[in-house]
Amino acid sequence: MPQAISLVRVVPITLALLAVVACGSKSPGGATPQKTGAQVGQAPTTNAATTPPAAATATPATEEFPKTARAYAESVLAAWKQKQLEWLGDLTTPEVQEQIIEIPGPPNQSWTYHECGNSAGSAHCEFFNADGDAIVLQMATALLGKAHAAIGVSLDLTEYSTNAVTYVKAFIDAWKAGNVARMAILADQAEVDYFTHYTPPDAYSTCTDSTAGSTYVRVYNSDGLNYTLRVVNQELGKKHAIAEHSNVPAPCP
Repeated sequence: MPQAISLVRVVPITLALLAVVACGSKSPGGATPQKTGAQVGQAPTTNAATTPPAAATATPATEEFPKTARAYAESVLAAWKQKQLEWLGDLTTPEVQEQIIEIPGPPNQSWTYHECGNSAGSAHCEFFNADGDAIVLQMATALLGKAHAAIGVSLDLTEYSTNAVTYVKAFIDAWKAGNVARMAILADQAEVDYFTHYTPPDAYSTCTDSTAGSTYVRVYNSDGLNYTLRVVNQELGKKHAIAEHSNVPAPCP
């Protein structure tokens, strides 16, 4: 089963500040907002004859930060991808910045937006990459449009189990989560095209039957779900170990 890596939890903030804000529309490409006026770490221009130099600031003007959760999350991912560590630090808390830059690899950085949701004064935005990895960024809704709104991050990496049942469960659970990229990494595209035409189950059971070179994993429930997926044993622990499915139940209970 894919293992969720919880990287950092919510940084406490004043409850009076929290207000639920719906996720907004995507800024094309998730590009980092253009900064105008004083740049990050640069003092604004002053009249040296009459005014003492102003202190340098590490954050841009408030209106330059994304104002929707989706755009904010996309800016975080873009800053990470482009190694804009100062801008990443402006967008995140110190803890979240540290956790992001310490992610090993890093994973494939071509993130595709999946969805945003709101709860308890926070917005959680999920993205998938081409390897089926899933990242969730948490923003404090009261801080959208301001610095350090990204207060949490978690990463769920795609894993390639050496156990046939676990491998198939990862495929079914990716189907349930809408993670088509992970489905495509674990099985052939024909299987993805087939399964995504149907509604995934809320719950299911499995059993197995083995023959030379393959393990047949039956996935079924009381609502009529009844598929048998053939897993190529020598491909376990790698990509695309699920070779095909059939509607004929495997000969197991």
